[in-house]
Amino acid sequence: ERLASIKTPVIFEAKTIEKYGLNRIKYLWNFGDGNQERNKKVEHYYKNEGLYNVVLNAVSGINHAVARTIVHVKKPNIALEIKENGIELNNLDINELNVGLWKLKSEDQNIEFTFPLDTIIGPNTKITFDKELFIEEGDLWNYENQSVNLFFPTGDLATKTSAIINE
Repeated sequence: ERLASIKTPVIFEAKTIEKYGLNRIKYLWNFGDGNQERNKKVEHYYKNEGLYNVVLNAVSGINHAVARTIVHVKKPNIALEIKENGIELNNLDINELNVGLWKLKSEDQNIEFTFPLDTIIGPNTKITFDKELFIEEGDLWNYENQSVNLFFPTGDLATKTSAIINE
């Protein structure tokens, strides 16, 4: 079983055993949400929460194989707070959260930051990302007057906040 968040990429890849001399393998992925794709390696975004059965059919000549997995897709439960020393993300869920490729943007557009691939926040964990990630050298960190939005990789709004000072 795999865990994923809505509106974030889930990557699937078929593993083949080359020693059997199979070639020209045709792949058909069924993501369980009405969508399909036909490649060995695919990326899929789920729009809604749910438990999805993902089925892969692979065909080469008279050979046919089927594999399946379950993907549990959840809406993230995350809080965003601007602090004196940076921006804090709080994963309020009992599961880890991958915020890789998510974007932080301030409403005045002075801050724009994309989290590196596979940036994982543990369950019930707060992580503060240092202010130096968001400002140019020599600029002032104006955290008292900032409002920041967090966006899914799809560009949809995940959460937003105004400055909260509790240092």
